[in-house]
This record gives sequence, structure tokens and C-alpha cells, in this order.
Amino acid sequence: MHTIDPAGTRELVKAALEGGSKEVKVAAISCLGADPDDLAFLIEQASAKAQDVRAAAYQALARVNDPQAVAVLQKALASKDYAAVGHAIRQGRNPKLVDLLVAEIQTGVAELLKLKDKKAVTLLVNRLTHHLRAFPRGEHPTADALLLDLFARRAEFASIKGEGQSGADVVETVIEAMLEGSPALQLKLAHAHAELTAEELGSAFDAARKCFTPAQVFDAFSPYLTAKVDEKKKGKDAAWAKREAICDALESFTHSNFWYHEVQIREEHRPQHDPRWLDLAVRIKRLDLVHAVARPGHAGAEAFAKAEFDAELKKAKSPDDVRNELALLVTLKHAALTDAFFAAMAKRGKKVNYYSYWYTRLVPKLPREALPRLEELVAAMPENEANQWLNAIEQLRTKT
Repeated sequence: MHTIDPAGTRELVKAALEGGSKEVKVAAISCLGADPDDLAFLIEQASAKAQDVRAAAYQALARVNDPQAVAVLQKALASKDYAAVGHAIRQGRNPKLVDLLVAEIQTGVAELLKLKDKKAVTLLVNRLTHHLRAFPRGEHPTADALLLDLFARRAEFASIKGEGQSGADVVETVIEAMLEGSPALQLKLAHAHAELTAEELGSAFDAARKCFTPAQVFDAFSPYLTAKVDEKKKGKDAAWAKREAICDALESFTHSNFWYHEVQIREEHRPQHDPRWLDLAVRIKRLDLVHAVARPGHAGAEAFAKAEFDAELKKAKSPDDVRNELALLVTLKHAALTDAFFAAMAKRGKKVNYYSYWYTRLVPKLPREALPRLEELVAAMPENEANQWLNAIEQLRTKT
């Protein structure tokens, strides 16, 4: 209510402060800050014993453009309440508070580079990563300059070891902040891909998708899929790890969860990839990658998908064994989908298995011509299994 009408709910907020439960009072405190008369009360609440009360006060103070509010938050940022203050700053989007964060991080980084005690390293890294995640989204010149400086010095941080968190966690958080940050930060991260580790490469790809054209993304990152790798060493081989990182990054943009056998493809939400990705995925025979960048009507992908399904079907002992291959046929809207669906179901045993529900979710994606075969299939099922199939069949029957 306060978000919709701050002025109109002013009296309601006051009433909540005076007579509400603790939870209601906390919520009411977080609504304050717009009126100059709130400042003294909020400063007082920022010293309350209850942590949730202090957090609510910080949230409200972050919206107050007053030196006293800034001073309170600056002090709290250096205290044990740093996480709550960081959250308030991220929500408040006040440039002065961003500058506070920058200064606090700079002080912490200078200290971190001198530390030798591993326990102290972990404690300070935890604080720094919280601060870095507190930067509000968007462009903030001082924060951007700091992130670029820390990114350039990532080799220094990589050598810092702690008991739990280490300097590498600072680097990871800097990269996360750049990915969420301004276009300039994203561009810098994308262009740095060749310098990054396999663990960092996916973030560079994600940044490139935000600031490169689809063709530029392909030109920059497709060589990782064609690089010579040692399949036996796998994760120990940097080229192998980088190839898999790019495959994972491509798959993360697919709205169907391939490996968990979800079939929830929304074509209007499918990201726009350079068409060469699909050509490449077929050429290197990566079923998961073909699925990630698939589009109907691609002759090479359709032939590959059918061949993969046929090969797995020969070895299959249950419909579960060909779900990945069948999911690809669905994505491609393959002409052989219906026959493949029933060929897979022919591998079912007498017991009801968990894959049965997954297959019912495919039913509405079949052509209406499949209805007679579906009805014949369901007629032979136990009643408890048939019911869920009948619901799916009805969806197909009424599909427009």
C-alpha cells in the first residue's frame, strides 16, 4: 500500500509504528524516509538491539538524501551489519552511498593484499564480496572504475588463499558485478574472453550476448568448440574445460531444460543465435548443443536428430532411454516425431514408471492425427496411469 500511495498511507504507517506487532513495526520503519521528520527516529532505530529493526532503518535511511543519514550508514557499513547496509544501498540507488561502498572496498582490498592469516582472509573476503554485490544495477562511474581496476588485478587476488573463501572469490564476484553492470563493463568482460579461465569464460559469453551482435558472438566464441582437446583428460585439459563452458553457456539460454527432460519450449522466448551455431553443433555431433540452438527446418539438424534417436532406440530398454533424443525431435517439430513417440512407448514395461508422466507432457505437442493411436495406447493402460494420459489427450483434441 505504501509503495502505491506513500502520502495517502502516512497515517497508517504511524499507526503501525505505535500499535502494530513487531513484524508490522519493522515493515512500517522500512516505509519511512520521505518526510524530514522521519530522520531523527530512523537514526535512533539504526542503533536498536534487534537486527531486523536496524535493517529496516538502514533501508529507509538509504532513501534519505541527508548527510546525517549517510554518516549513519557509513558507520554501519564498517560494522557487523555490513550485509544489511549493502542490501539497503543496492535498493536505494543513492550515488553518495555507492561512493561509500567504493571507499570501503578499496580499504578492504588494501588490507586483503597484506593479510597472511587464512582465517582473516576468509572473513575479509566474505565482507568484500557482500560489498561488491551491493552495487546497484546500472552505470555508476566510481563503481565502474573500481570494478575495472579490480578486474585488471585479478592475478593478484588469485594467489590469496583463505580457509574457506579466498581471493578467487573476489575475482568471481567482480566478474558477476561486471556482467550485471554498465554496457562498458560488459563490453570489457566480453573482449577479455581469451584471458579468462574456463570457470570465468561463461560470464564473458553472457556479457557478449548483451553487447555483441549474434554474428560477433559466434566469431569470438565458436573457436572454443573446434579447438583440439584431450578427451581423456577432460577437466584437466584447459581446452576441454573451455569448450564445455561455452556449451553450458549456450544451453543456459534454452528455455527447455534438456538434461532434466523438460519440454517447455516457448519459441517467442528462444534467444536469437547466429545460424552458424546450429551448423557447428551438427558438425561436431553434440546432441545437447543441437538442442540448445535448434530451429525447425534445418535439414542437417533433422537428419542428425533422427539418426541419434534411431541409434538409441535400438539399445533402449525403456522409454526413459530415448527421452533426450525425443526432446530434440520435439524442438525441431520433426516430421518423424509421432512415429518416434510411439516407438519409444513400445519399450515400456507392464509397471507404471515415472517416465510415463513426462511422456504425457509431449502429447499436446503431437499432431492431431496421432489421436487414434493415442487412444489405442491408453486403452491398454491401468486405470491409474490412463487418467493422466486422458487429460493430455483432451488437450491435444482441443488444441487450436
